[in-house]
Amino acid sequence: ENAVKYGGPQIEIRSWQEGDVVNVEVRDDGAGVTAHDVERIFEPYEQSAEASVESPTGVGIGLYVSRLLARLMGGSLHCVRHDGWTTFSLVIPAATSSASLGDEARSAAS
Repeated sequence: ENAVKYGGPQIEIRSWQEGDVVNVEVRDDGAGVTAHDVERIFEPYEQSAEASVESPTGVGIGLYVSRLLARLMGGSLHCVRHDGWTTFSLVIPAATSSASLGDEARSAAS
């Protein structure tokens, strides 16, 4: 949703499994996230300068919650700006069953 709302005309989504982790990348060629904002956008109630101008009613918790959920599952969520593309990368453990994912999330939360 963020890529469509704030990104450029080209949006690419890739996913693949590498060993015991699943990788998902969403990238677009829009104006991008500034170096100043690249970590700040993952803080609660924060938005990039671009997002706050385009959507002044946004709350700024979506990326915070997304990163928190990724971490609770034993993974990570990061943003990188390179060669005119903004890439959000999600890495999470591949679940062998729905029960094992629940166990991992509970363990990470404690």
